[in-house]
Amino acid sequence: MNTLFLGLAAMSAAGPTHLVDWLELAEARVPELTAARQEARAAARRADAAGGDWPALQLRYAASPLPIETRLGPQRHRVALVQPVPWLGALDAAAQGARARAQALDYDRASLSRDVAAAVVDGFISLWAVERKLDLVAARIRSRARGLEGVRALGASEVGGEVAVAQAELAVVALEVERARLEGLRSARQIALRSHSGLEPAGEAEAREVPAGLGEGLLPEASEAPTELAAASRLRAREAERDAVARRLRPRFTVGVAWLEVGAESDVSDAGRDALVVELGASFPLASWGAETARREAAEAERSAAEEQQRAVSLATASRRSLLRAEMAAAKENLQIHRSRLLPAARRTLDLARARYAAAASGFDGVVEAEDRLLAAELETVEAEARLYRAQGALLAFDLSPAELRARLRTSGGSS
Repeated sequence: MNTLFLGLAAMSAAGPTHLVDWLELAEARVPELTAARQEARAAARRADAAGGDWPALQLRYAASPLPIETRLGPQRHRVALVQPVPWLGALDAAAQGARARAQALDYDRASLSRDVAAAVVDGFISLWAVERKLDLVAARIRSRARGLEGVRALGASEVGGEVAVAQAELAVVALEVERARLEGLRSARQIALRSHSGLEPAGEAEAREVPAGLGEGLLPEASEAPTELAAASRLRAREAERDAVARRLRPRFTVGVAWLEVGAESDVSDAGRDALVVELGASFPLASWGAETARREAAEAERSAAEEQQRAVSLATASRRSLLRAEMAAAKENLQIHRSRLLPAARRTLDLARARYAAAASGFDGVVEAEDRLLAAELETVEAEARLYRAQGALLAFDLSPAELRARLRTSGGSS
């Protein structure tokens, strides 16, 4: 445990570089998750202490200022021990409701944990995409700078050479402007990823490697989402509350033992003897019947509302899962088109433009235009890859717990 803490503390300064490490960091550092864990733990402890105990034993004492004449003699004092007797199942009712509420909070924590993991995956992929684009732009700047040197060398001997040099210089400047824009965007993505992971916004963050499992397009096995389980637990809690209110309309029974002091001032042969009697009692909530009936109706309405909320959550979960799967399928097909058609076409166009420029069949602006088209195609392909990774990551985070997600990504290897 100390080793894990020290490792997380060391990573928090600059942040980790791998997605699995970012997910582990977020699980340990995000304040909302820590608060949710504490609330779930507190509710579980309250559930342990709720219900299961018999009603408190009652001690009753009665004294009369004047003697009460009975067959046994005058009575002044009466002491009784009375035990209320609960209905069958009433002792565990409060505990059942408390346990259901505690389970709902724990499922809420699990749902929040999945939301945090989804946000971290999205932030990581967004940063990765910007860094990939920066690499492509930097490589194109270096290539274009070399081309500029060649154009300058040939500019003095070629017709229109000055124009070609100006076009090459403008193309380099345009790429530098794009690089500056992407660097600003990278800073924003770093802040977002650090914030999603529970770190201070100021600082560095890297996302150089994407686990290969995010590009496989595999569908995880669908399971009941924590939001559905939380809604079911809240329904059980409402049912327990309704049953508890309904029991308050039933008669309440007591059993007890009473000691009676009997005075000696009597002509009865057994006078002066104290008496020990057994008491049986019943009470009926006639005075509060209207109020208790209203409470029962309110509890039933709340139970019905919880049931409808459970249906709504189940429908929303199914819709969300279907949407994520559709987005992943569309992203996978879109990326295939970029890789199989767009990039090869852009590369062929650049090869033809260079050949025409070398043969003096066209100006250098044709090469610049073809290079810009290839760069645009490469940047679009990176964005298409990012869409697939986001869609796959969102679906995995939706259907898998954070521990299962990390295990899935850890065993899938990585790709840059």
